[in-house]
Amino acid sequence: MPGTQWLAVLTPCIFVSGLGVLMMRSHIKGWREQKDSFTDELEEKHLQRRFRRRMQASALLVLLGLLIGLGQLIDGPEHPRLFTFYWLGVLLLTCWIILLALGDAVSIAAYSRVAQAQLDQQRRSIEAELERLKARQSNGHARTDRSSLSDDSTP
Repeated sequence: MPGTQWLAVLTPCIFVSGLGVLMMRSHIKGWREQKDSFTDELEEKHLQRRFRRRMQASALLVLLGLLIGLGQLIDGPEHPRLFTFYWLGVLLLTCWIILLALGDAVSIAAYSRVAQAQLDQQRRSIEAELERLKARQSNGHARTDRSSLSDDSTP
């Protein structure tokens, strides 16, 4: 292949693989920063699964970039079956990466609903406790303020 053709072949390979490597680095850095700050077991499990999904998808992007480059070496007219099955495999890998991304989005949405429900329950509990404290403080009597006390003490 002439030099300009190799550049056209290598550019998407380098881009896709480089994107995968950068994403892996980002996920590892984020994991290290948050792995000691879990608030409960549900959050820890969710974040562990999310990390695994994202690392898998990122690693598969690196592989996809390499496969795109290697696929250029297959001579389609000379080896039509190999060419067809190879690119079908690349297409299936691409679909798997898309499914991982969709699964990640669905998982985040489900976790967010559960976390929001827990927060709503905590808010209701705190509001109920506040009402009990207010009721206990007033003890069924009208609240008196200091100005009314000073008016009563003058003859």
